[in-house]
Order: sequence, then structure tokens, then C-alpha cells
Amino acid sequence: MVLAAQLFALVAERRWDPIALVLTVVALVGLACVTVGWRRLSRPSARPTERTE
Repeated sequence: MVLAAQLFALVAERRWDPIALVLTVVALVGLACVTVGWRRLSRPSARPTERTE
């Protein structure tokens, strides 16, 4: 969450510039997607994979 803190500080310094705010939101959403995707890849899926062998 250090990245989020740095982005928040950057936006705060720029007095909530709309562009910086949008970039911050996009970065946080991207970070969340990467985190969720990484967890899904690192953990075996709950559903058993069907193999046609």
C-alpha cells in the first residue's frame, strides 16, 4: 500500500487535480486487478478441473 500512499500524497500536493485523481483511481483499480489475478493464479481453483483422458 506504499504505492497508494505515494499516489495520494501526489494528488494532495497537486490540490486534487482531476487528472491526477483519475490517474490515482486507475492505478488503484489496476493494482486491485493484479492482486486478485495473482491470488487466483497462486491458489489452486476450488473447482476441480475436468480432464478428458
